[in-house]
Amino acid sequence: MTSLVPMAGEATHMPTVFTVLESLFPALGHNSVFQFLHLWERQVFSLLAIIGVSLLVIRLSKNLNQRPGKLQNAVEAIIAGFDDFICGFLGKRYGRRFLPYLGTLFIFILVNNWMGLVPFLNGATGFWAATGALAVMTFLLVQYVAMTELGPAKYFHHMCGEPEGIGMWLFGIIMLFPIHLIGEFAKPLSLCLRLYGNIFGEHTLMGVFMGFGVAIAAALGLGLIPIPLHLPFMFLGILMSTIQALIFMLLSMVYILMVLPHDDEEHAH
Repeated sequence: MTSLVPMAGEATHMPTVFTVLESLFPALGHNSVFQFLHLWERQVFSLLAIIGVSLLVIRLSKNLNQRPGKLQNAVEAIIAGFDDFICGFLGKRYGRRFLPYLGTLFIFILVNNWMGLVPFLNGATGFWAATGALAVMTFLLVQYVAMTELGPAKYFHHMCGEPEGIGMWLFGIIMLFPIHLIGEFAKPLSLCLRLYGNIFGEHTLMGVFMGFGVAIAAALGLGLIPIPLHLPFMFLGILMSTIQALIFMLLSMVYILMVLPHDDEEHAH
């Protein structure tokens, strides 16, 4: 039987609904469907989160009212906040263009971060492959924007430090271009590891203290009703999870801004 209390040396996180079911019904561990869902539980929970948010947005978009209710007011305020923030950073032209991607990125990361803090749920952002995929998406978008907005020649000129004259060109090609190229590939690695490290640490901390609560409750004869030692850290986890989602979105905006044409001042207003 799988224990609800993490053992030393195991990956520590709060138990999920699959862990609880396997503990209560050991025979489920031999079921192929259950094994598949348990193995891919992060992706399963993330998919459920995507479906839930999508259904909410679709429902609201089909029932827009001139006198909106509290839920519609809240969603419209969130979208307006995103629009003001992103357009204030990138300008109206580019802000409206990248608002869908950046807003979706923030909401996806935030929901997954919060799900990892809820007992019996899990979030994909505590797994390096998921944060790596998000970082690669931003990397590819930045390269696409650079190629379409600057063009290959201007992008190469940008990567060489925008040199003028033969001497500066040689210096740029030999010294600056390799440094900037390494920097471009370091950006997604930094995005991936920063988000993964912080969220994995938060979820591990919650799992450790919840495990302590279960162990103490078992020692006191309370069964599997845990003593909520993790609750004081829950509020800090919610705050830090929100900040990490904002940082990922903000850095993505910065990387996009860095490859936009410098002679177009519209994005600065």
